[in-house]
Amino acid sequence: MHAGTWKIRRNGKNARYCPRCCSMDCVLVRRWNKFFVQSDIGLSKMIGQWKQESIKTVSFAYGGLSEMPNYLAGCSRLSTLFLQDNPLKKIPKEFFLGLKELRVLDLSRTNLESLPSEVGKLINLRLLNLTDTWELKSIEAGAMSSRLSSLEVLDMNGSGYTWKLKGEVEEGSATLEELVHLECLSSLQICVNSIASLHLDLTWLKGPRSFYIYIWTDDLRLHRFQERNERVVELHGHGGDFKQLSKCGEEMLSIATHLYFEGCLMNGIWEVAKSIQLHRLKSLSIEKCRVKRLVGRGGAIQHCVLPNLEELSFARVTDVENIWEGIVSNGGGRSFPKLRKFSVFDCHELKSLIPYDFLQQLDNLEEISVDYCSDMEEIITAKVAGENTLEIVATNLVDTNILPKLRILRLHRLFNLKCVCKDALTWPSLEGIEVSESDRLKRLPLSTCNAIKLRVIRGREKWWERLEWEDDDTKLHFQQHFKAYKSQLERMLPFDIP
Repeated sequence: MHAGTWKIRRNGKNARYCPRCCSMDCVLVRRWNKFFVQSDIGLSKMIGQWKQESIKTVSFAYGGLSEMPNYLAGCSRLSTLFLQDNPLKKIPKEFFLGLKELRVLDLSRTNLESLPSEVGKLINLRLLNLTDTWELKSIEAGAMSSRLSSLEVLDMNGSGYTWKLKGEVEEGSATLEELVHLECLSSLQICVNSIASLHLDLTWLKGPRSFYIYIWTDDLRLHRFQERNERVVELHGHGGDFKQLSKCGEEMLSIATHLYFEGCLMNGIWEVAKSIQLHRLKSLSIEKCRVKRLVGRGGAIQHCVLPNLEELSFARVTDVENIWEGIVSNGGGRSFPKLRKFSVFDCHELKSLIPYDFLQQLDNLEEISVDYCSDMEEIITAKVAGENTLEIVATNLVDTNILPKLRILRLHRLFNLKCVCKDALTWPSLEGIEVSESDRLKRLPLSTCNAIKLRVIRGREKWWERLEWEDDDTKLHFQQHFKAYKSQLERMLPFDIP
């Protein structure tokens, strides 16, 4: 299914709605079981020739519509109305009074400034799309009333309206409490104004198959497109009190599958995981945050951290001392046992990426990507020895079991990178290495005895010629896999692995 597709119920059966597929440069009308296409010119005459009650679907997408046409008011059996991508600013309150059968209403990417309370009387409405309605600042109280008992999809991703609790909004405006009564919701995308709003009982969020809750605490509001079959929470500008976050939004966060922190102050992932149960989390992104350490708290970690996390990314993180610190002790289970993708971008204080003694936790890691970390000198630090050696969970592990599933290694703009790994590893699954603008890297951790599945090495020709090898036979062995960049834009392309 396309990422922009929703599922709704129609006539007792599952139906799919894709706004992109329904967008046209002309007007589309369905009468009975047939579709009719007609330019906007003469549409009123065409509709007037039919019985208005026979019309079920009308689309004005990309039609330059600035006000609602009066001739639709008599279409009592209208079930689907596409109004997206129009400069429409206002919808008269009386417009919806005769549309009792309306099931799909798409107002995305319009200039709509307010939503009248009469929308709340569309008792058969299944889908309301308000995506990218940046001018929408007002929703009248009652627009999301309990009479919308059939509503399954409410998409306000990129909308200008922020949901607040009763007492925080002007009189006559819709409040967050109204959404609690939408018991049939299967997909929800909204923005709330603060963590305090999460004091509301959020157990009802266990109903929707997917949701996107954007929590912002300052004037900067950025929305990112997401798959609509996930449960996403994005937190912007949080001050670091994760005990308060746990108390307010425990129900919501415990069922979230994707979590984004942006512009927050935090002590690290361990601090978050300690305060909040995140066992269903599949991806975690930390961006533009002030963090002392990203993973771990020093010493031994006594429990499995984020057991179902598959993707982990850090971008533009400041004040960071290190990424991985601490090893799960005996009986605690492995941390990040399902982690597949790990990426770091624009973190200039970092000197290294992963301690060798933490690699045993990452059995399922498939991709590592590091970009624009100017102070980074090595990717994997050497083994720790002596009295300060961190406790290793299984002492019988050998190098052949380190990163057994790693397939892709991408290293870009690491201007001080000197080494990938000083300790010998076998790289049993490694298929591709990509290096760009990291000219101080003189040696790759490869030999004729390891990386037996390697198929592609990409980089600049000059960098390749300066690489140092154990002997000429080793260089010749890997020469067949080298592909020189024709342009720097090629580093944005996926690997072409035969």
